[in-house]
Amino acid sequence: MSYRTIITIAALYVLVSSAAVAELPTHFIYRGEPLYLDLDPTQLMIRYQPDLDSADHQAVLNGVGFTVIEEWATGSPGWYVLTHDNALNNATDVDFSINELTALAEIEYVSPVFSRSENNWVAISPDILISLKPEYFDQAEAVLSELAPQMQITDSNFGNMPGAFVLRSGSHNGFEVLDQANELAGDNRVKWAEPDMICFGEIAEPETVDIPELLDGQNSAANSRLIPNDPLFYLQWSHLNTGQFGGVPGIDTDADLTWDITTGSPDIKILVLDDGVQLDHPDLNVLPGADFTYNWGNLGGPVNKCDNHGTSVAGNITAIINNETGCVGIAPDCKVLPARIFIRRIQNPCTMWHTQRTSWSVNALAWGQEQGARVSNLSSSLLESDAIYEQFLQTYNNGMVHFASAGNQAGASIIYPASLEVVNAVSMLKYDGVMYPGCHGPEMAVCAPGVHIVTTDRTGADGSNETDYKYSGGTSHSSPYAAGVAALILSAEPSLTPAEVERRLLYSAVDYGEPGFDEYYGHGVVNAYRALRFTYGDCNGDFEVDSSDVKGLFDYYFYPGAIPAQVMAGDLNTNGQIDLADILALAYLVNLGGGAD
Repeated sequence: MSYRTIITIAALYVLVSSAAVAELPTHFIYRGEPLYLDLDPTQLMIRYQPDLDSADHQAVLNGVGFTVIEEWATGSPGWYVLTHDNALNNATDVDFSINELTALAEIEYVSPVFSRSENNWVAISPDILISLKPEYFDQAEAVLSELAPQMQITDSNFGNMPGAFVLRSGSHNGFEVLDQANELAGDNRVKWAEPDMICFGEIAEPETVDIPELLDGQNSAANSRLIPNDPLFYLQWSHLNTGQFGGVPGIDTDADLTWDITTGSPDIKILVLDDGVQLDHPDLNVLPGADFTYNWGNLGGPVNKCDNHGTSVAGNITAIINNETGCVGIAPDCKVLPARIFIRRIQNPCTMWHTQRTSWSVNALAWGQEQGARVSNLSSSLLESDAIYEQFLQTYNNGMVHFASAGNQAGASIIYPASLEVVNAVSMLKYDGVMYPGCHGPEMAVCAPGVHIVTTDRTGADGSNETDYKYSGGTSHSSPYAAGVAALILSAEPSLTPAEVERRLLYSAVDYGEPGFDEYYGHGVVNAYRALRFTYGDCNGDFEVDSSDVKGLFDYYFYPGAIPAQVMAGDLNTNGQIDLADILALAYLVNLGGGAD
């Protein structure tokens, strides 16, 4: 019987029983509401039996008349994505096909593939992530035994989150696992439940180019500024903009002034959630990390030739200062803690295609918390997830401040998880002060340099060029700049809470675009020097608290309008607004301190 004949039989079956169509889920539950996905009937994700050689895959599929256009490895052992040329037109066709394939002894599991956004897809793993409500914590295993008697508990302390577990379904069909997760999510004893999603696709990045030969007119000292001897510093307009690339002098982070105060503390660790960071890079302050994919012995370094992104992100934060080598990070004496949560798809040339899984991100954040990370950076997107949301919230409440890329594609929608309320979304600024037209929205926190950024590359033949450094760009690089400024703030005042760090970062930002907050620049462009010299009450940014600040606060209160971020330094009661109590408190402090002009 040919494969097309099988599909014809499936179509006849649909005419007999239309109920089958209604029973196939195309959504999962996120924060109590269904989040719908678009089925892509041209693709399947398949897991072969572990002892099957990849050379035999095509023969197995040909045996049931299944025509494959392309098969590529996800990087997770046994997991492959198939693009096929078969008559699958709807969910019923796909489900019938999955059941036929999983009947083969050589195939362990098959999932439908859903489109989440352009060039990004989702598949359903056989694992279900679940959290019970607090009143059921003490009887959790008994409740789970009743709810899912056919499932195995594979992790009873998922992500170090109280009441969270990982269950392994006995089904071999991704539709069935998705349905099981949705049913569990609807039980009144369950806080949330969702499949451990496998995501794959492409994150667009501005073009990466090689560093040119060094030019004349390199670094020179000026005033009391710490001007590093690193040979590529003169190209780093993000630190000190002297008009490089036709930019506007002064539009930068004022890093040269900041480093006179601190270059960062080695006690402050920044968790970099990415595809790995080169652990032995001679120009990076990096600690041994961890791999949360399937390469358990790897200490957070790159694995394949295309795992280059994390090393470049880390260079934005902790490229070593004054070592007469390469470039400089914004917080050069802090430490990067790498957590590998992405597997780059091996292509020639390498692209931004990668594979990720929900549980990898959750476990990486939990591990970072255990290691004492105070800041996290995620220069990519994730699929919406209750488990991810709860882990970001839990680690934030435990002292970790989070940053993530807002996204590079122009549109009024910030990517996830930058859109979360406990994650700071960062957009990207050009060297002329104009924001690069990426994602925007009301969740935007700040803007940071993100175009023509000089940073570290993997060294030698592993890198994307022969210089070990490169120009790159995108919110992948603006986000770690903001994260690095947060690390500098914590280096100076390690007792600050995430909320206090955020207030200093946001209230010291330089206002660009429309006056006050806007959905493109957020609260403004991060400025490390202002952030380090931030003082509550300094409403005009002159680093002094005096009667002019009281007058300014008075004007904004009685003549309301857009309030620049700097004016929010007058929010002395930290309630998120300027009110009469702030004006009276500031006037009292100025009078008490003799600060009147």
